[in-house]
Amino acid sequence: MSEVKLKYLGVSAFQLTTESGTRVLIDPYISESDQCPITLEELESPDLMIVTHAARDHMGDALEIARKCDCPVWSDNAVITHLLRNGISAERAKGMAYGYVRRFKGIAVRAVQAWHASILRTVEPPLYGNPVGFIIYTEDDLRLYHLGDTAIFGDMKMIAELYKPQIGMVCVGAFKGAEAEMSPDEGAIACRWLGLKMAIPMHYVMESKEPYFFAKFVEKESPATRVKVMLPGDELRLSPADFR
Repeated sequence: MSEVKLKYLGVSAFQLTTESGTRVLIDPYISESDQCPITLEELESPDLMIVTHAARDHMGDALEIARKCDCPVWSDNAVITHLLRNGISAERAKGMAYGYVRRFKGIAVRAVQAWHASILRTVEPPLYGNPVGFIIYTEDDLRLYHLGDTAIFGDMKMIAELYKPQIGMVCVGAFKGAEAEMSPDEGAIACRWLGLKMAIPMHYVMESKEPYFFAKFVEKESPATRVKVMLPGDELRLSPADFR
């Protein structure tokens, strides 16, 4: 039986391994993260890297990994411009705007709206882009939605109607020292609007209770959604047949 593996690397970083073994790295915040259980040296080389926006807790080590690994990188304009200016070729670094669908080795990645900001302040002048969320379609059509950083917004209902995501990686708190884009109770409503069968909370301070508050709110707001709280280093094995 084919299966997909999803490993949590802390904050909003995940490593997805598809049914055929293709590795997709999402929001590679590794070397500066106090949550990530591995070092850059221990990271398995991704076949594809996707980045939701230019914040350091999401873009993270994208440039260093792109220099080391000969993989495509798909992201918003701010991240892609930064990569291009630092020697990553245009053949590998590709922009993702709302509605774009890119394909690679039997999988597809769709960019959808995220209500947030994408700003890279470590360069002069700062780079600005449009943050995205990603819906990833695996070879056997398991549909995983990484929301990125987003506030709750009504068009999540449209995303559900059009694209029918099954598993959501849902931001439910704040990066350390920042304000939360979406609270646990709002995240639970998002699960209902999106019609998710499984939700994985992400983007919270490790010692916080947000993921457990989220699970309680989901019980009330979206009882058909199963919540899986993952600790950094945890890996899920997902069978596409279980989500049809």
